[in-house]
Formats: sequence, C-alpha cells, structure tokens
Amino acid sequence: VAPGTWRGAVLQDSCYWERLSGFGGEFDEVEANNFTTARQIVTLKSTDAGFRSDDCGEWTRDLSPITASPTSPFGDGMYFVGTDIAAGTWRSRGDFAGSCYWERLDGFTGDFDELIANDFIDVAPIVSISATDAGFSAEDCGTWDYLGP
Repeated sequence: VAPGTWRGAVLQDSCYWERLSGFGGEFDEVEANNFTTARQIVTLKSTDAGFRSDDCGEWTRDLSPITASPTSPFGDGMYFVGTDIAAGTWRSRGDFAGSCYWERLDGFTGDFDELIANDFIDVAPIVSISATDAGFSAEDCGTWDYLGP
C-alpha cells in the first residue's frame, strides 16, 4: 500500500488496522493501530514498512466529501474538518446506548501526539471543533447536529 491518506469503507461489524515498522510479529513493530466499528481515515507514512487491516472492507484514496454538506448531520466515523464537516460547535442528539467516545485530531496517522482532545462520556456531548483541526472521530455517539460557528 502506498504512503498517503486512505479512507476506509462503511463497516458492518468491526475493523482492526495497524501501521507497521517491520514484519517480525513483535509488539514494538506496531507504530499505531485501532479497533473500531466506525469508518476510518489513516495516513501511512513513507517510513512505514507496511499496513495491515482485518475486516475493514476496501480502502480508497478517494477523499472527496462523504456528507451532503459540511453542516449536515453525521454519525459515527472519522471525518475531515472543512471537507466532510464544518468547524464550529456540534452536539450529539444523545441517540445512543451506553457510552460515546469522540476525538479532535491533528492528523490521521493514529499517533498519540495527533490527539488534540477527547472524551468518553455517557451523556450527549457538545464539542467545539476548530478550523485548525484536521479531523474529528466519533464512535457510539449517535447523530451529531451543527449548532453554528
């Protein structure tokens, strides 16, 4: 798989992916990974030796918008700020059972230092997404509505 940014398919079940520095099967060769039930975006670095994914569907280099408009409601998954969703304040409708996890992201490599802010919460969250954020990710949060800039 070539370096660059890739978007995963809409999932039916769960997906596991990992960026690798080698193929020895050692834990320290995993540069970043995720286990999720939501659509993903992953940036592979030119220094990565490989990429592995299980049950993630097809990955594509097509990064065109996946929402009707940047202020349209959206569900679980990973989104580009400014392309898929607008910067501004968003609120979950609370149409979820259990707990919601969300992240504001500075990039899509899965590296921990790209995490700007996050929360794991069991009530409907309100999140202000900055125009400088690269992305936003939500899992088990239900539908998000745009409240404005």
